[in-house]
Amino acid sequence: MWSAGKPLLSHALGYLMRSQVRTAAFLRPEKHVKYVILGGGVSGGYAMDAFDAHGCSSDVLMISSEKYAPYERPALTKGFLAAGNPVRLPSFHTCAGSGDAAHDAAWYRPPRFDHGLMLGTSVDEFDAASKRLVLDLGTSIVYDKLIIATGASARKANFDNLGADHLVYVRDLNDAEGLYQRLQQLAGRADAAVAIIGGGFIGTEVAAAVAGFGISATVLCQESSLLQRLVPGPIAQRYQEAFKKNNVQVISNVTTDDVTYTETSKNGKYTVHYTCRESEDKAGETINADVVVVAVGAVPNSSLFDGKLLLTDSGHVVVDDVLRTSAKDVFAVGDVAAFPSANTSGIQVLDNVTHARESAKFAVRSVLGVDEASGVQPPAYTPTPHFYSRFLNFSWRQYGSSEGLCVLFAHSDDDSPLLGAWWQNNDGVITGTFLESATEEQHEALRACIGKSPVDDAVQRFLRETNVSVGINTM
Repeated sequence: MWSAGKPLLSHALGYLMRSQVRTAAFLRPEKHVKYVILGGGVSGGYAMDAFDAHGCSSDVLMISSEKYAPYERPALTKGFLAAGNPVRLPSFHTCAGSGDAAHDAAWYRPPRFDHGLMLGTSVDEFDAASKRLVLDLGTSIVYDKLIIATGASARKANFDNLGADHLVYVRDLNDAEGLYQRLQQLAGRADAAVAIIGGGFIGTEVAAAVAGFGISATVLCQESSLLQRLVPGPIAQRYQEAFKKNNVQVISNVTTDDVTYTETSKNGKYTVHYTCRESEDKAGETINADVVVVAVGAVPNSSLFDGKLLLTDSGHVVVDDVLRTSAKDVFAVGDVAAFPSANTSGIQVLDNVTHARESAKFAVRSVLGVDEASGVQPPAYTPTPHFYSRFLNFSWRQYGSSEGLCVLFAHSDDDSPLLGAWWQNNDGVITGTFLESATEEQHEALRACIGKSPVDDAVQRFLRETNVSVGINTM
């Protein structure tokens, strides 16, 4: 579809080229492909890379509804939205995020892959019994083994007085480009303002990007602090104070009631109606904004498999410990999958890029039977949760669980500030770690303490080498 600011001819040529990519290898009504990856996000890109690494790239096909070769989605709310020197493709195609080469569309072409990518293509039907995918082109793909890597979509807000097209979400490249252009338009306007609903990863990183453009912002946070599920309270408070210095206000314990839009002579304005749960004013409060960004989580892209595969109540595809679904020869990875928990008898879901990458590589081993071929019992998929973020002047990583007793530590060396924490369970075993402003070696040293007691030699060695002071936070 043509849009303002780009020549019509280039769009027409682009459409023809994409149509060629979609149809060139699939002129027959039905085609057999040994391995099919459904979904072109981070997991899809890393799965393709894994097939190539195992020397099995000749009979692999990826089907993606996006127009672009797989890319590292975390970049969309980090470098892509930077006011100065923003990153752009091809620099953050997969697998750049793990330190490997960025694979643009050319990488997926012959002779490396016989089938490669089908971009801008959707699947209308999935039949596990016949192992068939019916495409929106009207053609069918019959597979031997399928990896579902359809990921998740932004959870939509539902406001009665506002159409969905008024709200901004940041889940794909088009979303991020649209927000970037809007911020460029607002930069330099003294009265410009952005409202961000949600104080998690995306909300926090978008707020930092808005501040980088010199635009004021308000973050409406449902929890008591930013990043509450991952970051210790005192550290989150420190982030909120830093945001305040950058003209970003964080309002916590908030329920967003409604968003309305008013046309004006120059620019339309949004009014966000919210209620602070700790306020005695039950009538609620309002803020005005030029842009409203919604970042309240994600929902799995699994409607295609409803009634065909075993799904959780939340719509995630249930897999076993080798990432196999309830259907033979069908596997699921990344945000769409729910896998057995290593610590409980239930299942768990991880919505982060490390899991997207690692589960994809693991699933390819399962699909190819790498371990069985070597006479080895396949290991269970037991990832350590890993989250990270960069905003303002902060950079941190969190590994494992963030539940239980939180032990904080810090030192105030101006040349190398270090701030962190670990969480421990009722048995006194460390179950999760957090570090800010740390070196790679320090991150790995503290991560290695998971599963150990605080008096263990490894933990004590870390404390000595980093020269930190330890305190207890009983939240």
